[in-house]
Amino acid sequence: MAEVATESIQQVLAALEVFSGKPDKESLDKANAWLQNFQHAVTHDLHQLDASQRAGLRETLTTAIQKYANGPRAVLIQLCLALSGLALQMKEWDNPVLDLINALGQNP
Repeated sequence: MAEVATESIQQVLAALEVFSGKPDKESLDKANAWLQNFQHAVTHDLHQLDASQRAGLRETLTTAIQKYANGPRAVLIQLCLALSGLALQMKEWDNPVLDLINALGQNP
């Protein structure tokens, strides 16, 4: 699963890069589908990642939310859903609410 998780994260990062430029409709649809699939995987397959991979995923999602805070809105929603699913399932994350307020609350 670690290789699949790494590949999935790389696909999501590639999908996010699509939104950085001026993508065509097909690229936007493909990137949005990747993000939706990723959010689904975080919700249903997170148990297959070890703790260090989950921590890395948390940092990647938090950074992506900061980067896409101003949109596109569909991207931000998928990222937030994935991060919230991670926060609910990541037992080793002691205080997700405070950590997210500290990381994201400075830029409303």
